[in-house]
Amino acid sequence: MARLVENNVPKPLTITNFYGLNMPKSGDTQISIGESGNMTNCFITKDYDVSKAYGYLQMATSVASSNIQGMWYGDIGGTNYFLFAVNGKLYKFDQDFWLTQFDGTDVWSDVTTEIGSLTDAPTQFFAFGGKVYILTGAEYKSYDGTDLIDVVGYVPKLRISCVPATGIGTDFEETNLLIGSKYQTYNADGTTTYQVAETDIDSIDSVYVDGVLQTVTTHYTVNLSLGQVEFVSAPTVGLDNVKIYWTKGSGNRDVIEKNRFAFLFGLAADTRVFLYGNQDSQNVRVYSSLADGVPSAEYFTEAAAEEIGSASFPITGMARQQNIMLLFKSNETYYSYYDSVNLDGVDVVTFPTPVINDTRGNIAMGQSRVLANDPYTIDRQFIKWYPTQEKNERNMRDMGARIQKDLDLLDLTECLTIDFEKRSEMWIGNRKKVWIYRYDLEGANKERGVFSRLEFPDTVTCWLDVEGELFFGTNDGKIMQIGEQHLTYNGTTIEAHWEMNMFDFGASYIKKTLRKGWIVLAAQPKVSVSIQYVTDKNAYSTPFVVSYRTVLFDDVDFRDFTFYTNYN
Repeated sequence: MARLVENNVPKPLTITNFYGLNMPKSGDTQISIGESGNMTNCFITKDYDVSKAYGYLQMATSVASSNIQGMWYGDIGGTNYFLFAVNGKLYKFDQDFWLTQFDGTDVWSDVTTEIGSLTDAPTQFFAFGGKVYILTGAEYKSYDGTDLIDVVGYVPKLRISCVPATGIGTDFEETNLLIGSKYQTYNADGTTTYQVAETDIDSIDSVYVDGVLQTVTTHYTVNLSLGQVEFVSAPTVGLDNVKIYWTKGSGNRDVIEKNRFAFLFGLAADTRVFLYGNQDSQNVRVYSSLADGVPSAEYFTEAAAEEIGSASFPITGMARQQNIMLLFKSNETYYSYYDSVNLDGVDVVTFPTPVINDTRGNIAMGQSRVLANDPYTIDRQFIKWYPTQEKNERNMRDMGARIQKDLDLLDLTECLTIDFEKRSEMWIGNRKKVWIYRYDLEGANKERGVFSRLEFPDTVTCWLDVEGELFFGTNDGKIMQIGEQHLTYNGTTIEAHWEMNMFDFGASYIKKTLRKGWIVLAAQPKVSVSIQYVTDKNAYSTPFVVSYRTVLFDDVDFRDFTFYTNYN
């Protein structure tokens, strides 16, 4: 008698690694074991475990129900500062308050200090030369730990070794867009009349002879229309021993002040400040010059204001890739590098910008990031850029296919990103939705990075990493600290959801019976999980709840105890 033997006996399913969110447009049959087609408020750990999201807590009461426009943390003069902009003001948290065990009830005025006024607009900070500089799209300010001021600007040395009578000499530096002041030096030749390089000037600001400040009327007189200084007594003959400072106009500050973003770049170090995001000239990049040979964030020349591509498409981001800069627009991508051209014996620094991709770029302003040496941008997709200096459409790769269904529903220009380097995570916020891209792990198909998704009850307006602690600002004036010590979203219970895909055990024609399931919960005072399955016929099981509880002294009222003694 013939006997039929089933060789394709399904084996138990064991999941050892979890790989995060995957929402393929073709359905969940394309999801690998360990991935989730629908997850919220869960994240993937370094060991490929799936964990409920940790929470966040408000640092102090709000000063106003308005956007936290920007935050910065760093060292100024040996002191660490936590700065933030809100409600048209710049504030700082009192020293090391952010490191204390705050409970969210601290009164704003008790733990913050108002520094000064700012335009109430999205604000970017960057540190340079012992100061922090601040851009709002309407002003350019600096803070040195004591004073918040409008950046005055470096006074350039226009010419050197000039002839007194004509003011003609050797060109040395260009005028500064931030200021109308400049000066030049003269080789005194025994004459009394000294001509500056401009006429109809506003003022003669100061005059030095052999390093000594001269006094108007006593030592010299001024003719503003002719741009001349007439000495009472001729200065002693010498080389570059006379300096005359004057002012005409106020520069062209709008070219600088209306920028919203800054990026630091240079040949061997970050010696130049690149500005972009000017609404009046969206495709213009401006970079700083050396001030008498010294890197400066307060010296920008007309020649360093360059148009990149079509004026119809804005510059939206910059990122370093080894020794080159990737410059992103909303419709294309360029690379830029340090170069020096000799013109008439003078080395002139330039940053050429050849195009490398004329179809893809970045649309989330200022949100390009470098993760483990690889630049990433947000275009129609979540893009990783590969090293290249040639025009090639293959120099980028879509890394966000697993969350593309989410991205398609969003205005991606509103995305806000941060590299949370301590945990090898890039956090992408879009209002109340947050995606975590863990770039130190590999997905089920060996692609780099895994995704998790969170849903906050608060709207994210900016991010900040403070020595490995993550903070974010909200649209109602709150600053939140994210951390494992926080079990709720600032008092709101965290509802976590992890949904697996259908799995047919390699034998879709065989009816399955679920006999046993195992789940491990971390031992915490209060933890529970609700488990439910759905069949391919859309039949739902009764939820099964697994919980773990321990008794804490917080739960004990010692008035309920008698403490009588018994001998037995």
